[in-house]
Amino acid sequence: MNKLISLVLVSFLVFSRVSGLPCGDEEGSILASSPIDEVEDNVRLTNININLDGYGKFPLATQRSIESVNIDISLSTSASDIDQYLQAHNSVRQHHGASDLTWNNNLASKAQQWANGCVFKHSGGKLGPYGENLAAGTGGAYGIAAAIKSWTDEVSEYNPHNPQPSHFTQVVWKNTKQVGCALKVCPPGSIFPSQYGPSKYYVCEYSPPGNVIGQFPQNVQV
Repeated sequence: MNKLISLVLVSFLVFSRVSGLPCGDEEGSILASSPIDEVEDNVRLTNININLDGYGKFPLATQRSIESVNIDISLSTSASDIDQYLQAHNSVRQHHGASDLTWNNNLASKAQQWANGCVFKHSGGKLGPYGENLAAGTGGAYGIAAAIKSWTDEVSEYNPHNPQPSHFTQVVWKNTKQVGCALKVCPPGSIFPSQYGPSKYYVCEYSPPGNVIGQFPQNVQV
C-alpha cells in the first residue's frame, strides 16, 4: 500500500500596488508582493536559455551544437488534465457564487516554469502579478483532485468576520477569471525525505490574483 503524504503552502497574498511590502521567504509564511513586469518564457537546455517566442527558433550560436545537447522540456498540460483542473476549481466556485474559471496557457507555462525547479516555496512575484497555490504529495492516489481538495478543504477555517488569506479563498475569489496549472514529478529528497520516493508537485497561477487585502467581503462568499 502506498503511503500518502502531502504538503500545502499558504496561498500567495497580493497587496495593493501602493503597499509594495517585501516578500516573506520562509516556507509556510504569507507572502506579499506588488505587481512586477512579466519575464519572457524560456526553457533550459543544459546551460543554454532558448526563447520560445518565434515558434521555437534557436539562436544561431546554438544551432551548430544542438544535436549534442540533452533537451529536457516538459510537455504541455493534456486536455484531460485541463478538464480536471477546471472541474475541481469550478465545482467549488459554483457553491460560493463565483463564475467558472477558464484556462490560460500563459499561466500554465508560468506554473510549469516554477514547478520544474522542485523547490517547495512561493515564486514571490517572480513570474508576474498572479495569485498562486502550491501542493505536493507522494503516492499514486495523490492526483489533481486530491491536491485541489487540500486547498478547498480550508473552507472550514474561513471566518468572514476576520477574513484571512488561504488556498481556499484564492480558489473561490470572484474577481479571479483565469487559471493555469502544472505538475512536476520531483526526485526523491527534493521536497520530501528520500525514503518517500518521488513527489508530485502541483502549481496553479491565477489572474487576476485573489487574496487582496480589503476586498474579501465582495470576493469570498460562504
